[in-house]
Amino acid sequence: MGLTSIDGTDGQAMTLLRLIVFQSLPALLATTVPAHAAALAGTVTVAPNRGIRASLTIHDLSTPRTPGHKAFDRQFASKPDGTFSITGVPSGKYRICVDAPNENALDPCIWSVTQPTWTVTDTSNIPNVNIQVAVGTQLKVHVNDPQNALPQTKGGVHGDALSMTVVTGRSRHHSLRLLSASPGSSDHYLIVPFGEPVVLNTQSASLAVSDEKGKRLEGDSQQVPVRVPVGGSAPPVTVNVSKR
Repeated sequence: MGLTSIDGTDGQAMTLLRLIVFQSLPALLATTVPAHAAALAGTVTVAPNRGIRASLTIHDLSTPRTPGHKAFDRQFASKPDGTFSITGVPSGKYRICVDAPNENALDPCIWSVTQPTWTVTDTSNIPNVNIQVAVGTQLKVHVNDPQNALPQTKGGVHGDALSMTVVTGRSRHHSLRLLSASPGSSDHYLIVPFGEPVVLNTQSASLAVSDEKGKRLEGDSQQVPVRVPVGGSAPPVTVNVSKR
């Protein structure tokens, strides 16, 4: 007796349908899995060759950032000893950024004059992706937001509502990163090198911004020059935001 499905479909028809799906599966997988993918593995360290736990981001430098193209950008983490690995990396050129606030590690994607890159070809694994980072100091901004005027975002980046950037000596702008958040306040940071002059910019296009004493900032913006000597630390900058 033939098989019958729950909705009454003939068992022979169901068998044929399964066969079609099974035969089509390789083609479906080919559209989602890169034809040539490799693994990158290595260690992230600070001097003198001490492995650290860090949040890592691999950036695809070969794929155009235009509609119809999907860059291979991924976040992953190193282990406490600094070792890491990432698989399924398609052929192309990549760089790896480092975020380790507990170690005050300087992100090479921001501070290295010549950013290290790695090239993946075919299925050639790269086992020696060793990233040594220098140590700097944290530049922090504490934001008081008792009215919860700032939009809630996953990464703590508020865009025009509250822009917080560091301008380097090479006139590059880098956004501060979220360190922690609680109802009505948040802390943001960027690791900066010792001895390098930078400017901290905070500004809003839609909210009222005041300093730690509650004085409204002209134009709801401020620029704070910062240069931290070796071994020193920068006092945190506090801003208050409220609805206009």
